[in-house]
Amino acid sequence: PLDGLYSYPYSNGFLWKSQHLCENAWININAEQAFTQVCGIIAQTVKKWNSNNSIAKKECEKKMKKAALHNLGCKVNAYETEAMQQMLEEAGYAIVPFDEYADVYVINTCSVTNIADRKSRQMLRRAKKLNPNAIVVGTGCYVQTKSERDGGAFEQEYIDIAIGNNQKHKLVSLLEECQSTHRKQQSICAINRGAQPYEMLSIRRTDQHTRAFLKVQDGCNQFCSYCIIPYARGRVRSRPMQEVIEETKKLA
Repeated sequence: PLDGLYSYPYSNGFLWKSQHLCENAWININAEQAFTQVCGIIAQTVKKWNSNNSIAKKECEKKMKKAALHNLGCKVNAYETEAMQQMLEEAGYAIVPFDEYADVYVINTCSVTNIADRKSRQMLRRAKKLNPNAIVVGTGCYVQTKSERDGGAFEQEYIDIAIGNNQKHKLVSLLEECQSTHRKQQSICAINRGAQPYEMLSIRRTDQHTRAFLKVQDGCNQFCSYCIIPYARGRVRSRPMQEVIEETKKLA
């Protein structure tokens, strides 16, 4: 049966009964006519299902919390931003462009020059202007180095959550804590005091490039006079080889 239409074999054709006809009304049509009518009913049923599915999808997206991310800086930052985006997707967030209205804005900052510092501050302020009620998350090198200069704390009025380097895996849990307590959150480690473990971030796919970035190392030991990276990311630490192989296979 398709949408109330039933068929029974009869001589060289079929007897068709439809709920849209009066009681006990039957039609004797040949196989070609029957096939044409069935195709039409199938097309109408599929169209109706697709329409209902599209409406349900839009309603679901309205209920989902929206998150927007913006990356500043190097390819390492780009990789970590992709990893955070996928963490948010797994937590049930719908990802939207940064210029759109969102419930959460995540800015992965850079501090390689004073211009990068200024751009980081501008993007953090811009996020708060886009939605004053949104949770603004500042993470990355600018957050890390400023907290180091300020004695281990990061305080700016337009930031609700401050996450230093090597702490980005805590993004979702810090968001949940901020939403439940309505208090600012902070997770910044003293990255230059003692050895730090390699932060296990990973990605399942790449959305922005035809080639994926694969992070295998963090930090630097060179301490060049012009460079802030050792202070922002700590000492060199490498990703376990097995983890690199497994992620490579996922991305291949």
